[in-house]
Amino acid sequence: MFCRVVEINLVAPTGVQTTTVGSTADRYGETVYSRNFSWTPSPSQSGQNIFCFTAKDNYGYVFEKQQLYYIC
Repeated sequence: MFCRVVEINLVAPTGVQTTTVGSTADRYGETVYSRNFSWTPSPSQSGQNIFCFTAKDNYGYVFEKQQLYYIC
C-alpha cells in the first residue's frame, strides 16, 4: 500500500489563512500534496516571521520540519 499525506501542519504568525490538504499529479505522474496559505501582515508584524511546516502520512510518520523565513 502506498503512503499518502493526510496532514500538513503549519505554525505561523497570527492571521494566516489556510486551505485543507490537496493533491495533484506532477508532470511525471507523481502525487504532490499541498496546502495553500495566505497572509497580510499587520504593521506590528514587520520584520522577520517564521513559518514551520510538518507533514504526516497515513502510517503516522511525521516528516522532517521545514522552515520558511519571511521578512516584511
